[in-house]
Amino acid sequence: MSNKPTFGAGIMTSIIKILLIGVSLLSFLLTLIIVPVKYPDLIPTEVGAYLEHWTARAIFIPDKMLVGMLNMELPSQAELSPYSDQVPEASTTAVETNSASLPVQEAKQQGEEKELRISKLSPAGSPEASTLWVQLLKKGVVRNEAKETSPEIMVIPAGEWLPVVKQEKQWTKVKLGASQTGWLQGGEVQMHKLSDPTQILRVASQTPLYSGPDYSFEKLGIAEEGSSYVPKQVSGQWIELKEKKFQSSLWVPAEQVVWTYGQPNAAVAASVSISASSRKEALGKLAGKTIVLDPGHGGKDTGAIAQIKKVYERDVNLSVAIVLKNKLLAAGAQVIMTRTTNEETVSLESRADISNRNHADLFISIHQNAFVEDPTVAGAITFYSNENSLKAAQLIEEGINDSIGGENTRHRVEKQPFVVLRQNKQPAVLVEGCFLSNPEELANSLLSTFHEQLAVGIYNGALKFLEADA
Repeated sequence: MSNKPTFGAGIMTSIIKILLIGVSLLSFLLTLIIVPVKYPDLIPTEVGAYLEHWTARAIFIPDKMLVGMLNMELPSQAELSPYSDQVPEASTTAVETNSASLPVQEAKQQGEEKELRISKLSPAGSPEASTLWVQLLKKGVVRNEAKETSPEIMVIPAGEWLPVVKQEKQWTKVKLGASQTGWLQGGEVQMHKLSDPTQILRVASQTPLYSGPDYSFEKLGIAEEGSSYVPKQVSGQWIELKEKKFQSSLWVPAEQVVWTYGQPNAAVAASVSISASSRKEALGKLAGKTIVLDPGHGGKDTGAIAQIKKVYERDVNLSVAIVLKNKLLAAGAQVIMTRTTNEETVSLESRADISNRNHADLFISIHQNAFVEDPTVAGAITFYSNENSLKAAQLIEEGINDSIGGENTRHRVEKQPFVVLRQNKQPAVLVEGCFLSNPEELANSLLSTFHEQLAVGIYNGALKFLEADA
């Protein structure tokens, strides 16, 4: 009997082959759709790793077109990005560099076209298990949002490292500490793939550790040069450290540390121990006090909009309020925010009601000013409505004068029946920090140094008022 297949059998074999190919392609396409939906937390590199994982298990036998799809479970996070205690060093990694530079769309600074230079860096032996990090080739500004007119969170010097959350056109979202993120514009940065080391701060030179984000707080210890800590959050010109061995918060000046990666030191590098009495003193200045912070405007209510470049008052207000909040919390106060994002819209009556319902010891509404008729007008103004708030307004305005300094044409205290003040039964003030219509103050309003200075001034004035009230 001949082994040659019949004509009918040949047609049937062809149909089966076509069906099997179709099923395989359909499964692959469904995978492309389902994986991002079912596992939204996967970053694109992880999705790619999963698809590679899937296709590696599809075995095609040409003669029989047998498709064996085995082990279809999603690989674990550990399989995609295995954790290693060893810090990858550039000298011991396999480097694959793209020779061509990729121009960043529309990214210009001082008239020069910037480039985003990509370099894939992964630990030798595990090229697929990595996380994207960015290293700054020159000084960069991390902002709250992906736009040039968004207030800055901090300035990162050249050479420092930050983990990447995602990329959008010429902007890169980076991680700053445990839960904080910010946006970095393309420019002179370099991308690397590293095996998930911990984000750490390395101390550049011996520096004191403070109980709060200000030099007026208690010194709790000394961070030795070269010691490392895990960052928790950035607040103005200060960084909070995530250190379990200390029961109180630890803060370090941002200028004294370098953002990098690796593992924190096993031993805490503090030359003095923290006694219970010093901890109580550090945290007791405002213990038992309730302060309501009201970042003015919010949501569709942008507040004043600068004419020179589109800076929204609401954005600056929130940035200053967050820096001030951390100082007050470190001093032991209970702090209530009327809004915590720039997407929220809160009525004026609700803001005053929050203060009244919580029996606030002090209500502080933070705003910025504008006077387009005369762009030379500058300076801070503190408003009050009720007589029980006059002293608070005077002390806070005095604190701002001392902190910001310089030539100020409008530093003063005024009485105005604003709703948030008039309907407030508690001591309440409204601070106008600067004039967005003034070119110099507009430029300063985006800087973390200004947010720090304004917050310091308000904090010092509020502290004097509340201590005197006690």
